[in-house]
Amino acid sequence: MTTTVPGKAALVVVDMQNDYCNARGVYPRNGLHCFDMDSVVPATAAAVTACKTRAIPVIYLRMAWNTDAHGFPIDAGLIIEQSRPFIRSEGLRRGTWGAEVLAEMPSPDYVVEKTRYSGFHNTALEALLRGLGVDTIYLAGVITNMCVEATARDAFHRDFRFVVLSDCVSGFSRKLHDASLETMQIFGRVAASSDLLGRTSDLTMLQSG
Repeated sequence: MTTTVPGKAALVVVDMQNDYCNARGVYPRNGLHCFDMDSVVPATAAAVTACKTRAIPVIYLRMAWNTDAHGFPIDAGLIIEQSRPFIRSEGLRRGTWGAEVLAEMPSPDYVVEKTRYSGFHNTALEALLRGLGVDTIYLAGVITNMCVEATARDAFHRDFRFVVLSDCVSGFSRKLHDASLETMQIFGRVAASSDLLGRTSDLTMLQSG
């Protein structure tokens, strides 16, 4: 077991939005509930607060689509074809309550909107991270096996180290969530937020070796 100290870290919180996470959101209303949110939301909020206390940048990713005159998403691409039918008529529309971040979450330093699962696809996220001098990303949010994993994979391919905060992520399926966490350990690290954020401002990343 060895320890690697990153040059600079940032916390990236993925899609902690009303439509995914609030009981009145479009996904829960259609039977898709993120599990353990009673613990995931406060754990993620605590991670945000801990990072801000240590001057670690906090970035929220938010899925938000533009629509045509009939409310159909015009910039969601194949997501619309592959998603549940209800998303064609409602959910994650830019400027709506459902697209907003949960009220329980503290204010971030930055917000990056996206139209695909990955936070890097056609967004300013990479430029923002480079400008901040970040080389290590701490990931939290939903959905573990979709937007979180897509963002983690793209981070890896852009040579950012990442650590998924295991107590700060959730999904619709625990089976897929667990499989995703196992898969992401091929590309990066998975650790509880307390293992990282309970340390000094030079957060450490545990690395097998």
